[in-house]
Amino acid sequence: MTLVLTGPTPRDRAKTTFTTVTMLRLLRSPYVFLLLPVLFWAGNAVIGRAVVGEVPPFTLSFWRWVTASLILLPIGLPRLLAQRERLRGRWPVLLALAMSSVAAYNTLLYLALQTTTAINATLVGCSMPIVIIALSWLWLGESIHLRQGFGVVLSLLGVVLVGLAAALILAR
Repeated sequence: MTLVLTGPTPRDRAKTTFTTVTMLRLLRSPYVFLLLPVLFWAGNAVIGRAVVGEVPPFTLSFWRWVTASLILLPIGLPRLLAQRERLRGRWPVLLALAMSSVAAYNTLLYLALQTTTAINATLVGCSMPIVIIALSWLWLGESIHLRQGFGVVLSLLGVVLVGLAAALILAR
């Protein structure tokens, strides 16, 4: 019995090249970058729900932001240092905004995930653009443009459809 070892055929190489080229094009696509925040956001809720009872919400929020800061530090630090004169007198405002928005949002999300599902928590998050537009209209007197109105309607429609689908599943 003779064992003959051969390399990939030209057809196999063509498939590999096609797959590699396709993947490179996909990775360079702006649509992939538009999907990444949504995936990170949804993944945050799913992971937060998965560790309920294992990691306290404040601890999870703290380590999430430590990890994110370490990842973003090499990108952001040179820019922050370049703007340090502009930021010097404004750091209390920036700190207050960071603590009251991003850090508080995630901590409250992890607290909520102790009593609800990841889908319900992300539905609340989906309504955030609607709330922001409504509050900017009420408090700041900003007008709502056609594209913003379309986005509000689309966002509301998505929340309602997911809510109806969940209600239908539970009704079975």
